[in-house]
Amino acid sequence: MSDPPPPRRRESIMQRRLRKFQGEDVDDSLDDEEDYDEDEPLSPALSAGRFRDTYGMSEIPYPYGGRGMGCSVGLFYALLGGLMVFAAVVLFQSVSGNIGSFLAQIAPGGLPLMASPTPTVRSSAVVVQQVQQLNRLETTSYAVQTVIEAGVQGNPFEDLLFGDRMLLIAHGVVVAGVDLSTLNVEDVAVSDGGATVTLQAPPVQVFSIFLDNNKTRVYDRQQGWLASPNKDLETMARQRAETEILRAACEGGVMQRATDDARRTMEQLLQLLDFEHVEVVPAPSRPAPTPQPSGVSDEVGWDGGRGTSRRKNSEGSRAGGRKALTHTRGFRRMARWLAIIGELLALVISGGEYARSQDSPLCFTEVTDCISGRLRDFWEQSGGLAVFGFPSTPQHEAWIEGRPYQAQWFQRNRLELHPEHAPPYDVLLSRLGDDRLNQQQRPWPATFPRSEPQAGCLYIAETGHNICGRFLETWQATGLEMDGQAGTSGAESLALYGFPLSEAYPEVLSDGRSYPVQWFERARFEHHPDNAPPYDVLLGLLADELRQEGGPLTADSPLFSPPRATAAQVAAYIIHQGTAYTPYDVQVIVGHYWRIAPAVGVDPLLAMAQVIHETDNLKSWWSQRPRRNPAGLGVTGAEQPDPPPPDVQHEWAWDETAQVWKKGLSFATWEDGARAHIGRLLAYGLRPGEANAVQQSLIDESLALRPLPDDLRGVARTLRGLNGRWAYPGTTYADLIATLANKIRE
Repeated sequence: MSDPPPPRRRESIMQRRLRKFQGEDVDDSLDDEEDYDEDEPLSPALSAGRFRDTYGMSEIPYPYGGRGMGCSVGLFYALLGGLMVFAAVVLFQSVSGNIGSFLAQIAPGGLPLMASPTPTVRSSAVVVQQVQQLNRLETTSYAVQTVIEAGVQGNPFEDLLFGDRMLLIAHGVVVAGVDLSTLNVEDVAVSDGGATVTLQAPPVQVFSIFLDNNKTRVYDRQQGWLASPNKDLETMARQRAETEILRAACEGGVMQRATDDARRTMEQLLQLLDFEHVEVVPAPSRPAPTPQPSGVSDEVGWDGGRGTSRRKNSEGSRAGGRKALTHTRGFRRMARWLAIIGELLALVISGGEYARSQDSPLCFTEVTDCISGRLRDFWEQSGGLAVFGFPSTPQHEAWIEGRPYQAQWFQRNRLELHPEHAPPYDVLLSRLGDDRLNQQQRPWPATFPRSEPQAGCLYIAETGHNICGRFLETWQATGLEMDGQAGTSGAESLALYGFPLSEAYPEVLSDGRSYPVQWFERARFEHHPDNAPPYDVLLGLLADELRQEGGPLTADSPLFSPPRATAAQVAAYIIHQGTAYTPYDVQVIVGHYWRIAPAVGVDPLLAMAQVIHETDNLKSWWSQRPRRNPAGLGVTGAEQPDPPPPDVQHEWAWDETAQVWKKGLSFATWEDGARAHIGRLLAYGLRPGEANAVQQSLIDESLALRPLPDDLRGVARTLRGLNGRWAYPGTTYADLIATLANKIRE
């Protein structure tokens, strides 16, 4: 999806006055609107380039005081003014005595002729009054997705006749903040000089919990032959969903996030009151109700596990890839400034037209598609192969925002031809960095919190992130040619790459290795230290990743990838298919995978598809308590009636029904089983020396339970590498896992 054309916004007063000065007809009545706001300026970091004089007018002649105002006339008015001042002084001296006597008669002690200015007194009461005007300050919205089961169930025969069962995938939002109307004078302390204020903030509380009806849906409903419809079943499921959503938000830190956001907001408010030093002391948040769910979780340690009663399953109700919703005005601000810049550049560029595009296509030996016309001009002028990569498709008609446009996909972005715009804005870039993060269910405001400015870096206030080091050098080196001048300005770099959406941080890429990366609106910068400059900074193949992961998974799909589905989808699939575990336990198990796997670069969808395949949807003997083996780890099929030696007894499990010992690993909790499973996948996917510290720790933990020969290390970058290795003979193992993963995504 491409960026829509920048919306036409209401002009500021300064813009309208400038047009009036240039001779255009302007409606002066708009200047009198009381609620008319000036446009906000760009951040200093972006306005420091060549676009500082945006309107192309470094000097504007003063429109008043033209010809006809000679020196003699000016001298005359100066003398006249002096005479008037002299007369006023004489008159004042003559009558001041009488006025003073009169004032003494009506007010003993007299009154001063002129009152001295009254100093501004900012007392605690004044501060409280001004802060209370904000009333309920909603600082944080937190979105959660979860799966809810409701209805009547019994044994299979009763279900067939009288059962009534519903699965609801619920999307909800929890809104939290502070109620500033409860602020008291005792909560505010102003220093004697009035320069410092300390405010004890009210406690953070949950204001509202509501379901998003556009996203909440009934995943499945099964009714027995003789069951009478329960018209209140969905209502009951939705009510329970609100409870579970509140629990998940609280476990996910919504109260702490709301506390931090409230502190920052109140600090900004108090700074607007001209205090030099501001301190906001957050109060302990009010405890939100967290009722216990139905069902039993093995993470409470009820059967021989670690022997504890502590709750470790904070992920259980979080299944579903929740995302914290925050808001930013940066994009809107930049959109209207780019619109202004574009209109002015179109007027400034001599001739108003660009050179005709080359008619001959540009083709490559590496790919079959070519580039021609205006898209070729843009591709060559804006960085070429290093920025966009090879073409992935021919130029074709694509429906974008309900209208047909000519477009072409490249490895790193998509170019769109918009003839309704004047050059250089007739070719637009898609915001694939933001699109890719959303596809991975990692929306950037929630995934990457704002940062503070760092020394030696370029800080972009619009999104609150720094660009540093080699990434900054690369960002500044290229951009979209907008003004015909040599070099690259900040606005040109911004037009090509967009705002930074994250800081630089390590991320596991599709080869399973960890690299420093930084996300931008239209790109992902990757630092490959093994390459010599300038090829040590590469741009991610975002367009290829978007197009490939939008389609079905295959045996050649990479094992290392952000989640290609949500935890709620997986949990709903398992519950719908039928399992030996309760719905709550299913969400706990899936939640462990969604917490552990993405942290080391493994797609939790593929790992859970393995679990479903290996355990027959969590119904196999090995997957039940107290074994909790998620994927046949160490299971060889060997059985014996006699107890194994004590040093290897942990590699065996006793089958009470069959009265035999079976070879395979058991785990005290499902978290332990998930860690062992994911660690073994890492060992198959990475060669020795390729893992980062977090990955290596998980590999060591897993291989300590069951070693893996060195010749099998690094053989499974994709699912196909597991064929004949994870399962024997397993020639179609990868296809089975991919097919199952696609069913979950449906």
